[in-house]
Amino acid sequence: MNTNDKNILNIEKFNRLISFISTKICCDCIYVEKTNFENINYYLLHVVTKTDKQLFIELINDFNDMTESFENTYFENNVFYLLSGNDLMIKLFYDYNLEDKLMVNLDYKEKYDIVYLDSNLEKNESIINEAYENKIVLTINKMLLNLNEYVLFYKAKDYVLSFNSLNKVNDDIIRFLSLHYMKEDFCKLTNVYSKMTKKEFKDFETYQKMLKFDRINETGKLMIWFISEYVKNLPISIISKINIDYFFRLKKEILGF
Repeated sequence: MNTNDKNILNIEKFNRLISFISTKICCDCIYVEKTNFENINYYLLHVVTKTDKQLFIELINDFNDMTESFENTYFENNVFYLLSGNDLMIKLFYDYNLEDKLMVNLDYKEKYDIVYLDSNLEKNESIINEAYENKIVLTINKMLLNLNEYVLFYKAKDYVLSFNSLNKVNDDIIRFLSLHYMKEDFCKLTNVYSKMTKKEFKDFETYQKMLKFDRINETGKLMIWFISEYVKNLPISIISKINIDYFFRLKKEILGF
């Protein structure tokens, strides 16, 4: 078998593994990095999942028993090593997601992109887009929880905790903007600014400057106005996965303070 045929076979094995993980294991996100060492196809694959570790191990072993894709496999220190011959190695990192948010270290975010190898480009783009949309959904749902905290603490006149919640909402907004404009987690804000209209940047800058303890009320109103302009224009594929009615109820309540 020549080198090109081997590469095609290795991509097929990798694709089968990705397909199995994405359909049979409850995942929030999959991060992939491919590196070539001479004639070795070497992949680092991070799976962010709520699946129990032991079940995760059993599922991957079951997959290999069914497909016989890898001759050698072993699990150690939350990493599954999958080896095929002397030209394919996959390090499958198990990242347990305790909450409905990505528990991925910042250095992961710097190194890894959401990548799926597929000979069918249209299918590949569809999978990548779905993973990107899921990140948007997770970010907005987290924002809803923090907005709800802000409302509860503000109504209870606990202004220290309400201010803390408002800062968490601000972090959610920044992450949303990074995803919306750059499809990245927490990228440099200067890159985000370059994508904004003058009005969007002015509105963002205005509430950022006002984010102070003694101006909680005004800041909360500006923030909800700012982000609602984005939320109401989200595609239906994202809107259908978030509680949009709840968002606008919170908006109404915040504007009524």
